[in-house]
This record gives sequence, C-alpha cells and structure tokens, in this order.
Amino acid sequence: MSDVKELISRANKGDVNAQHQIDELTGQPHGTYAQALIDFQGIIEAAQRGEINAMTAVGQAYYTGMGGVDVDIKQAQHWLERAASKSSEAMWHLGQIHAMQHDEYELGLDMMKRALEMGPIPNMTDEEIKISIDVVALLARTKKKHGI
Repeated sequence: MSDVKELISRANKGDVNAQHQIDELTGQPHGTYAQALIDFQGIIEAAQRGEINAMTAVGQAYYTGMGGVDVDIKQAQHWLERAASKSSEAMWHLGQIHAMQHDEYELGLDMMKRALEMGPIPNMTDEEIKISIDVVALLARTKKKHGI
C-alpha cells in the first residue's frame, strides 16, 4: 500500500507523471487528475473498508502494475485473498498468482475453475479463459509427470 500512497503523494505535489498514472489506474483521460485522484483515493479507502470490488481493483493494480503502481505480488495476493470468496475476478487472478508466481499449478487451476463456477470473469473472452486454463493444466501435468 505504501507504493500507492507514494504515488498519491507525488501527484498531490504536482508530479505530472504521477497524475497521469492515477488517471490511467482509475480509467480517467489525461488531464482529469482532480477527479481521478478523488476516485483513486476512494478506491483505496473502499478497499480498506472491505468493499469487494475495490479490494479486487487494488489487488489487480499490484498484480499487473496497472497505472504505474509497482508490481507487488505479496500485496496483490493480500487484497485478492480478501475478495476471492465473493468475487470471481479476484478468485481468477489469485489462481493465476498461485500458478504463475508460486508454481502451485494444481492449486491455481482449482482456483481458476472455482472462479468460473462463481460467475463470469470480466474483461476476458471465452478464448482467453480457455487458453489460460489449458496452459495451467499443461504445466500441472508436466510438473506431476516429471516431478518438477
């Protein structure tokens, strides 16, 4: 969370790059920093209050580096774990973290399948979902077969 606070601090001090990163993270066009800052701070506050969509958004920002936030897998996992029981999107990304960051392919695959049972995965096509599942399943079989 310190990276996010640092980004806000830099933006508040007039750092145009930080302002643009906040615009990107919150989906605002460049030049709408004031509104974007309000939205971004609101997302952080909402996540801290336990709001599922906000926790998922913060987790994704840390997982992907969206909006210029430094990638921090530990923070991403923290926020996604908090949201995963109620969010298919959070469960999906948490499964990806276990599979691709921790080499826990079986666990990751189980979580990704559980996410699909919970509901749709926003911003992913059926083809992208199928490819992701197939890749993790192949990695799981390879690890099991070769004892890697």
